[in-house]
Amino acid sequence: MDKAVDWGKTTFEGVRREQVRRALMLSPRERLEALYDLERLGNFLRNAPRKNQAAGESSTDNRRSA
Repeated sequence: MDKAVDWGKTTFEGVRREQVRRALMLSPRERLEALYDLERLGNFLRNAPRKNQAAGESSTDNRRSA
């Protein structure tokens, strides 16, 4: 391994800083595309069947009210 590890990026705070740094490097168009992709992923996951879901149950039946 020739590449040294930046241990500052291995903490929760360091990871968050790196995420922000990378996000700031994106153009406004790339940010909107990423937002659109995340929205599509969220919709897909919301509508995906659950493994533990009984037949005929909707995904909202398993939610508990807070």
